[in-house]
Amino acid sequence: MTEGASGRPPRFDSFTLPAATAARFLLLIITALAASAYVYAWLVGRLAAVSGAPALCADAARSAAGRVQPDRLIDWYGSCQRWANLREAGYIAAMIGLLVAATVTIYLLRPRWIARGTEPVSAVRQVSGPMDVFDAVVNELPDANRVRILVDTASLDGLGRAFGALGRYRILLSVNLLGAGEQDQVAAHARLRTVLAHELAHIRNRDVDLTQLAYAIWWAFLAAAAVPFVVVAVRAPALLLSFSWRLAALLALLYAVRAGVLRTREHYADVYAVTRSSADLGLLASLAGEPGRTFAPNHPGRDVRAAVMANPRRLSALSTPAAAATGALVGIAQPPAFFLARLLLPGNAQVAGWLVGLILGGLGAAALTGSVWRATLWALDHEEARPGTWPSTLALTGGLLAGQLLTPDLPAIGTWRGILVGEPLLGIAIAAMLAAGLHAFFRWTVLCAGTWMPSSRVPVRPYRFGVGQAVIVAAVWLATWFQLVDLLSDGGLRWGVALLALLSGVLNPVLLISIAWACLYPLAGESFSGRRVPLTGVYAASAGTMLLYAAAVVPFYPQLRAALLRSQQPGIAAADALMPIVLILIVPALVTAVVGAVVLGLCAGGRGRTGYAVAATGCSMLISSIGLLVIALAHLTYAFPLVRRLGVLLTGLAGMATTSDAPRNPSLGLMFLLLYGGLLIVGIPAAMAGSGIRALLRPARPRPARRSWQVALLVTPFALVACGFGYLSVTEWVLPPRVSVPVSVDHAAVETILARAGTNTVPLGQACGHLYALYGRMEPAEAVTTGLADRLAAGAAAGLSADDETLNTMGEGTAEALRLSEVTRASSGISAMLQYCAAG
Repeated sequence: MTEGASGRPPRFDSFTLPAATAARFLLLIITALAASAYVYAWLVGRLAAVSGAPALCADAARSAAGRVQPDRLIDWYGSCQRWANLREAGYIAAMIGLLVAATVTIYLLRPRWIARGTEPVSAVRQVSGPMDVFDAVVNELPDANRVRILVDTASLDGLGRAFGALGRYRILLSVNLLGAGEQDQVAAHARLRTVLAHELAHIRNRDVDLTQLAYAIWWAFLAAAAVPFVVVAVRAPALLLSFSWRLAALLALLYAVRAGVLRTREHYADVYAVTRSSADLGLLASLAGEPGRTFAPNHPGRDVRAAVMANPRRLSALSTPAAAATGALVGIAQPPAFFLARLLLPGNAQVAGWLVGLILGGLGAAALTGSVWRATLWALDHEEARPGTWPSTLALTGGLLAGQLLTPDLPAIGTWRGILVGEPLLGIAIAAMLAAGLHAFFRWTVLCAGTWMPSSRVPVRPYRFGVGQAVIVAAVWLATWFQLVDLLSDGGLRWGVALLALLSGVLNPVLLISIAWACLYPLAGESFSGRRVPLTGVYAASAGTMLLYAAAVVPFYPQLRAALLRSQQPGIAAADALMPIVLILIVPALVTAVVGAVVLGLCAGGRGRTGYAVAATGCSMLISSIGLLVIALAHLTYAFPLVRRLGVLLTGLAGMATTSDAPRNPSLGLMFLLLYGGLLIVGIPAAMAGSGIRALLRPARPRPARRSWQVALLVTPFALVACGFGYLSVTEWVLPPRVSVPVSVDHAAVETILARAGTNTVPLGQACGHLYALYGRMEPAEAVTTGLADRLAAGAAAGLSADDETLNTMGEGTAEALRLSEVTRASSGISAMLQYCAAG
């Protein structure tokens, strides 16, 4: 064990925090899920019972067309498609269930297979006589008396292995290790003690079950993958090459990750045997031998094992290959998992996308976050620089994007590959956004670990909570990125659509609340240490920003009154009327927020403290967003007497209207979201600039640590503000019926569009092509100018023009819904037509 830089014995060793073995095994689970989801989704799509279900719906719709009302046909066809989707999802789920069952079966049976032909020590003793070496070693290692030890009498050159399942562990030793009849009893004692200490370390480290499951997953997946491969070879040989190289890549990843689990457990067992059981380092390394292959061996080589035992720092370092593998597996798993979720949740694509993003993002973060905490604690305890994260960031980003490139196209599922091929610059920008977000996450994790670890006497406590909350934050951030990719794929690969997708991300309360939490968590931990960021400074900066904004808008009252008067004039578009008002109120808010963020960066930042300055700014911007919005509404009421009173505005926008003239639509939370997102965008760079200036002036001075009750008292106001912010924004975001967004239907324009369509004159393929062009490759400018109702009318016209009676009937139902201003039903009609076209 190495000592700290100051010569003191380090507080940290390789077993202070949970081992990295569990994280590697979690990565193995992600691999198996990704591979199985891909393989089974591909296979199910080629089963006649599943792939023919949409065609059955189309045939039934053709036979019913002309005999049922158009709206009834649309509703029935939507129900039939949901049945087909659930049927496909059921097959995939059943196959994954078989994979899980096979894994559990192999896991339970493998110990019995290993133990066949072995003998207990007592039976061997009766044959070979006294075993003084074995008895002496067992007395020196008390844990050996708690484990059943078996002897492999057929092996004369083997060593030992720990195996078992469900907590029933055993150790298998080669008969030549027992030392019976051996002349050099000292050497026999040392060899047996070293091997037995190593195997007992596996049991103590709780990696025996993980090892058995790692083998079980590998063999179960090999059997599960062989069936689809044979099906492809027999039924679709033309697709064999495309399927084979992807399957080979998945198998290579699965094998490499499994080997990583097995090598990591060996290192931990070596280090534990040397440091806790006083095993001989040189002898243990010499007994290890060399791996028999070069690609992903199950056991590390002799030199590597000796180096890790001499200096266990490697067990606490960030693993670039693990980050790359994690990214690749998450990138591979997301499209088929999203495809399966959309089948299970028809009509809820956004919910399905969020669930998949949260689950895969959480699993990926859980596989890596613990390593960041271990590396940070090692650096703190040995007085080294905090670990760098750029290699892990680039590896994770590259792996995730490579996984997206590897995945084949799936129906209605957008991937980064599609964006890169369709609009390369936009694809590069989305990739850069992912890299920036992942790097920010890694640096934030290092910041949290470096903040909470020094103030804790038992590092494992903040480690467990810190890893758990980091997993949630990372899951939200990655889910948001996947949603952005999906929105771009659905809405068209254009920069305007990208900006709208980013705006939808800003209006996501889950994302912004996670950012607020990410800012508060390190600040709260820093308040317990002597290098704390003053939480009082956060409140002071927020108050200063609000006061400065209140004064900054007053000189613009004449322009504000003029803009408000102009908005009352008839014939002015809503956007033209609101834009001057928004600029007069928002621009000063952004400017004052920048000033407050720079000042906060100067006060809280400095060399090595930019992260704390950014975190303090994030907390300050949340408080400021609420205050600035209230002040902006107050400016409206004071500048223009015809505007409702401030109290009426606030209660109406919050959904608590008590008077008839209050606003009808509760949107206060959405306003908070939009303003908070804007303040973060301008405030964080400003805080970084202020911290950089502080670094050039003088270092930050340490302050005395606060007591727990003082920290709780300072955090409480922020927590209350965040809860109110979250309640208003989440209720308005999750429950859209509360926010009425009417879609006006210009019936004259709709009839004009419908009149241009011919009747039963366009072939089915051409009519479907018009629908695909309208809803798959539409320019954003057209979406703005034509409007939703006009687009629906164009889709209805495409259906009416078809010479296919079924599509014609669906187009008629869509047109009738538009004439009745039933936009939701018209959208269902368009979806039914698109599904009918896809079914052929």
